[in-house]
Amino acid sequence: MIATPALSAPAQASGAFTLSASPLPLASTAGRVKAGAKDIEGKTQESIGKVTGNKGDRLAGKAKQAEAKGRNAVEDVKGKAGMG
Repeated sequence: MIATPALSAPAQASGAFTLSASPLPLASTAGRVKAGAKDIEGKTQESIGKVTGNKGDRLAGKAKQAEAKGRNAVEDVKGKAGMG
């Protein structure tokens, strides 16, 4: 929920706020947050692999980034289908 100023004159003068629904459904937002976290995790692991010269970490990091792209694609489809 997002707090927004009330539109009526008396409420606005008193500084009252009302709650309105978020434009994104929570399930969709949660999926996107998880995908973003997985992407950051992958980028971090890939960077560590580059610094240390560990090919396994580099590849695992790239795999996590690919998983994040897949999760975002799923959320895109859900959003277009109205399931999000």
